Amino acid sequence: MNKINLIHKTLIITIIFSFSHLYANNNWEKIYEFGKQYDLKAIESFSKDTFILSTYFNSKRNDNITWEYALWITTDVGESWKMIYQDSTGVEDIPKMAQQIVRLHVSDNSVISFIREDGYFVYSKDYGETWDSVKALHSEMKFTLSNYSNLDSYGNKYIFTYKGIDTLYYYDLDTKELKSSYLPPPYYNDDPNLMIVLLNGYELLGDDYIMCSARKFFADSVLGFTYISEDRGKTWDLYDRKNVAFKHSFIDNKLGYSCGVNYTKVDTGIVFSPSIDKTTDGGKTWSNLYVGEPDYEFVTFAKNRNSYIAITRYNINPWSSDILFDWERDSISVPVTDGGTISGVSCDDFGNCLVIQRVDHVHRILNPESSIEDYISTNENISYIDYYDFNGNNLGKIKSENDLNTGLFIKAFKDKYNNIIKSEKLIITK
Repeated sequence: MNKINLIHKTLIITIIFSFSHLYANNNWEKIYEFGKQYDLKAIESFSKDTFILSTYFNSKRNDNITWEYALWITTDVGESWKMIYQDSTGVEDIPKMAQQIVRLHVSDNSVISFIREDGYFVYSKDYGETWDSVKALHSEMKFTLSNYSNLDSYGNKYIFTYKGIDTLYYYDLDTKELKSSYLPPPYYNDDPNLMIVLLNGYELLGDDYIMCSARKFFADSVLGFTYISEDRGKTWDLYDRKNVAFKHSFIDNKLGYSCGVNYTKVDTGIVFSPSIDKTTDGGKTWSNLYVGEPDYEFVTFAKNRNSYIAITRYNINPWSSDILFDWERDSISVPVTDGGTISGVSCDDFGNCLVIQRVDHVHRILNPESSIEDYISTNENISYIDYYDFNGNNLGKIKSENDLNTGLFIKAFKDKYNNIIKSEKLIITK
């Protein structure tokens, strides 16, 4: 039986833009409007042409205000959407912990997961047909300097944190075992000029390897640093860095990039500028690749096979621009796009991207060279196609997509020696 390694981190980095020609004549287009009552929170790519979107909106039922939280799926790059999850919270439960979706994640194994404000970790292995959950929070909220909720995965291992909670949770999807450890200590020395430290975000880069970015505020400066644990949060080591990181994208457990802010002291105070940094040792050391114009701030960072797209937002006005970053060459170009106030961006493995605005709108840009059929037709080495399930089992009797039942599959293009040249994730709904 042939097996495909479905656990390793696939290079989900495919050319968004060939900086010389690929998108020379293409622009972002408004593709879908949910309605003004919808707040579009987060978007994640799932497979080719397929994306998951998180929303909430206010409704009125029997004269009672209700907050509705939902997840949606599109299989046609944003032209149509199907709801796959919904929950609600009545006004009487606000400001208590509610069922609000505070962090959305799609793993390399195509598991959809999110954490809810009321302390649940929720996940689906079948693109939203069924859902499992585990209750993480059982105690009263404790004050901590972690000001973000976080969710990340490595294989079938997950870590997540909740804003205002001083605990890091570690969950194994296979054993369904939930463990916890304390976050890094917020203060790491007795410097009298140190005012406050905030923990920004976490990355799970191995079964036990966790990286946490943070920032420290002094009276006259702001600096970044990194906490790293190699024993699943039992102990933490601290590494200084100049810039503050808000978003990370790792190609493997060593090579990664971050977008964030460079703070510079001037006579009139502190000026901040967007920055892109690179690490080759799992976050212990960082080198700066780019510093942009002052008073712009990164709000999101998407990746696919060969390049990154970082959406920036002006600090005051809802004006945005794209920072296009080619990681193979560590080169950057900056075309301007009027996209409004951006709340999320994601790209599939073929360079088709969706951008969501905070209220209502979904925009997209299509990669005109993303057709896998064109790729196959021009590759003389490809002899036949095999289909696999998501456990890596070869479905030998399946001859076409029409023979597949509802589910997730891998379509593998092979040469005459049974070597896989190209593969594509499939989502089949019937």
